Amino acid sequence: MPRLVYWFYRLWSWSWRLRRHEPQAFSQRLAAGEPFLIAMWHGDELGLFAFCRFYPVATMTSYSKDGELLDYVLRRLGFATTRGSSSRGGAGALRGLVRLARAGYCPVITVDGPKGPVYRAKPGILELARLTGLPIFPCAMACSSHIPLHRSWDLAALPLPFARVLICWGDPIEVDSRDAARSPHTTRQLEAAINACRSQAKAMIAPPESL
Repeated sequence: MPRLVYWFYRLWSWSWRLRRHEPQAFSQRLAAGEPFLIAMWHGDELGLFAFCRFYPVATMTSYSKDGELLDYVLRRLGFATTRGSSSRGGAGALRGLVRLARAGYCPVITVDGPKGPVYRAKPGILELARLTGLPIFPCAMACSSHIPLHRSWDLAALPLPFARVLICWGDPIEVDSRDAARSPHTTRQLEAAINACRSQAKAMIAPPESL
């Protein structure tokens, strides 16, 4: 099953027309080979997996059967992974992400997971930023056509073949090592930054209005 899912995704996504919108601060850090943290909402991941060829990304996967499948697929796509979740092995997964960040990978976290509520950030990535000293870059995906997979809480979208798929990055968010990881102000700042990326991505991918 993991092999089937991997090849299905590769065949399904090969025709996507990928576009990237990267602010200067992001491009400079990427060119310098300096790692950073990536914050995104659940629901965008099916499109964003295709962009891992451009970035040295890492993430955590759970110990569940679904997590086992996802771990195999992500590794085949080019991700580095560590196992754990907020409900099981969370501390070990956090240490694993710190270790991968120090090795030069860019940990990506779906910050409203693992069970929602949708578009409400959890403090895990802020703690990771505090421990590593790395900036957080928010991002979001938009596509020209997709299949809505809205049976789950995360409102996932799978881009259709030949769709235009855009990843939009925002400006970095810095977390001081002395700050509390559960700071409501920083959490709201992070939510607003991801939502701004989402709005910008949708505006950029929309077809031009007819004259």
